[in-house]
Amino acid sequence: MAKGTVWKAFGLALLCYALLWWTYHNHADWLEPLDMPARNFYYEVRGQQPLSERVKIVGYTENTLSAFADQKIFFPLPRGWHGLALKRLADAGAKVVVFDILFSAEGSWDEDEDKDLGAAVKYAQDKGCTVVLASAIDQVDQGQVKIKSLVGPSPDIMAAKPLLGLSNAIQKLSYKLDENVGSTLPLGTDGADVMYYSQAVTAFKAICEQDHRDFAAELKRADPRGTGRFEINYCTTAKTHPESYVFYETLFPEIQDGEPDQRELKPAEQESLKRIFNNDVVFIGSRASADNDYFLTPYGQMFGVETNAQAFDTLLRGRFIQPSSQFPTLPFAAVLALLAWGLSILRPIAKGAVTAVVVFILLAVGLMLLFISPRVDTTFTTLTAALLFPFIVCTTYSGVLEELGRRQLKGTFSRYLSDEMVAQVLANPSLADIGGGVQRKAVVLFSDIRSYSTISERMPPDKVVDMLNRFFGKVAESILNRRGSVDKYLGDGLMASFGGMIPLDNPADDAIDAALDMIRVLYDKVHPEMKELGITPFKIGVGLHFGDVIVGTMGHARRSDLTMIGDTVNLASRVEGMTKEYGWAVVITRDVVDALGEKAKQYDIQLVGETTVKGREQPVQMYRVVDPARPEIYRL
Repeated sequence: MAKGTVWKAFGLALLCYALLWWTYHNHADWLEPLDMPARNFYYEVRGQQPLSERVKIVGYTENTLSAFADQKIFFPLPRGWHGLALKRLADAGAKVVVFDILFSAEGSWDEDEDKDLGAAVKYAQDKGCTVVLASAIDQVDQGQVKIKSLVGPSPDIMAAKPLLGLSNAIQKLSYKLDENVGSTLPLGTDGADVMYYSQAVTAFKAICEQDHRDFAAELKRADPRGTGRFEINYCTTAKTHPESYVFYETLFPEIQDGEPDQRELKPAEQESLKRIFNNDVVFIGSRASADNDYFLTPYGQMFGVETNAQAFDTLLRGRFIQPSSQFPTLPFAAVLALLAWGLSILRPIAKGAVTAVVVFILLAVGLMLLFISPRVDTTFTTLTAALLFPFIVCTTYSGVLEELGRRQLKGTFSRYLSDEMVAQVLANPSLADIGGGVQRKAVVLFSDIRSYSTISERMPPDKVVDMLNRFFGKVAESILNRRGSVDKYLGDGLMASFGGMIPLDNPADDAIDAALDMIRVLYDKVHPEMKELGITPFKIGVGLHFGDVIVGTMGHARRSDLTMIGDTVNLASRVEGMTKEYGWAVVITRDVVDALGEKAKQYDIQLVGETTVKGREQPVQMYRVVDPARPEIYRL
């Protein structure tokens, strides 16, 4: 790959990283939805794990509502029944009961029901069971001012002084990744801000007080950056670990027995509830699909009461998922971008692509292992994009430039070389790297038609052109098939080289084979066609010389050619002219013989004379070469 292309690709890699850096800082929310599939996959690989034995989720489902409806008790359930559930949980030894049900004043239709629930709250708290009831923040826009207020249970219930926890504030049916710690409202003395925690955090605070744990320190561990939220470490579903899930009607044996009236529990029923709920934290809420109180999670759809319990479990057991910080995320992303650039310049491109896929897989596995243990949630999209985005951009850019270069290279060299040699050049463009000009060792071949003027002057122009095209078309194949290049056509002759355009290990061997074959082709293919056209068969002379040549593109900006110059070219032309004097079709110099080395013994070579060349002290020795099987056709 050209150095200019390499450094331009490097610039593109830096640009891609800068774009990712900007997105990470200014629009991280764009990346979160893209991280979801990876996070879900991590959870699937890790597998579902049971909730703490102290956590119970009590949900009322369609079956629950149907059981109550059979006793003429319809949804929403009277608050007295919720109060009865609370008393029975307190009697069973529950330490905290969280209702994910908003018992607001607006939703009340019976004061006595509210008083019964309030009395049940007081009863539970007197038994050492902390009660957390749901509240919500209501926001009213008045012009440019947004007024927030707290919506909580009715006054008759609040008289028992339950704890309040904010219920899920995010949009239902959305993807719930984090738990909001809480929100502040100016409801304190003189309008001071008061913190209202979420139900999960409020329940955890109550447990910390009961178990003498440092709530503030624990919460700091969950949210070390003070963002006001922490990531929920989801554990399981009802299908996988049903032992953590209890149906609401379990608290009401009378309903299960078809009795519409509340009654005292039998000793066996009380013992059964104690076995289930003793020393536990109980979350009560809807698990009925009709309520639409559910969210999307890594383990699929979960109801709000389930996500609350999962958030609480994260706090209770300290199973915190720590989000990665800008350091080392961004420096590591920069390293990946540089690696992507390095892979994009590997050739062939398939090698770089395969390596990039391997690196991507290793990266993905590494990020997954970090998530599973030690529970570090890296930004999968940012880091994988830091690898793939620059790689794709740089590879595409360099690939397009290379393809354009290949087409230009092919267009240039296909005029001079065989298809096989062009393919070698395209596979290894350095073979054709001549820059502004390069010196190489090569055999230069000149060929010319004998008595051309006499032959052509008796022929019309179109017939002359036809004759030359037929002739060149045949003999040029002899050159191209032996790795030679046709430099140019010179009227009735041509100039070719072996090792000039493309370096060759043994150019002399190929050149002599080509020269001998040119004579055979002349007699076997060209002469029969000439006879058919009524043209007198002609002979040709071929001269070869080996030495240094300068190869380069020469000419005007509007008209230039790839060609060779130098003393070797001039002498090869003179050698071709000497074929007339010596009477042999193929004449070579001593330099060609020496270039053959031991292979010279394979040819029928004979010294025919020497000639003095301007600029050389010693005469140049000339040799004729013939095919021993048909020596007669090499006589002029």
